[in-house]
Amino acid sequence: MQTIDRLMAVAGMAAVLLSSNSAAALAQGGWGKAADSAVVPAFGMSADDVEDLDVVNAAGDRIGEVEDVLTKGGAPAALGVDFKGFSGYSPGKDLNVVVPLDEFTLLDKKRLKLKTDPAAVKTMETYPD
Repeated sequence: MQTIDRLMAVAGMAAVLLSSNSAAALAQGGWGKAADSAVVPAFGMSADDVEDLDVVNAAGDRIGEVEDVLTKGGAPAALGVDFKGFSGYSPGKDLNVVVPLDEFTLLDKKRLKLKTDPAAVKTMETYPD
């Protein structure tokens, strides 16, 4: 039983370290994570409602998912999108990318359409999840 308790403690510490590393990486780029209650004016929705929206391309194919609403200077300015490796928007692996809000169109309460092509996305800032 002590071994399981130790493993659980180590796993908990690793999760805290990964979380703080992610926050530090975002902060280095000048980004912060929006509070769940923050309003994202571009979509008229709360950050909590925007997170987990599907991201689709012009053809309507699902290419990723919103992980975080990111702020710069305290205001929502970008979305952290988890692009799936098979989507053509990342180099063959899942990738979290900072995408400016003006690169999206709200289709409905479940989907955002990305205006940017795969080549442009591959040049955008990335961050750890």
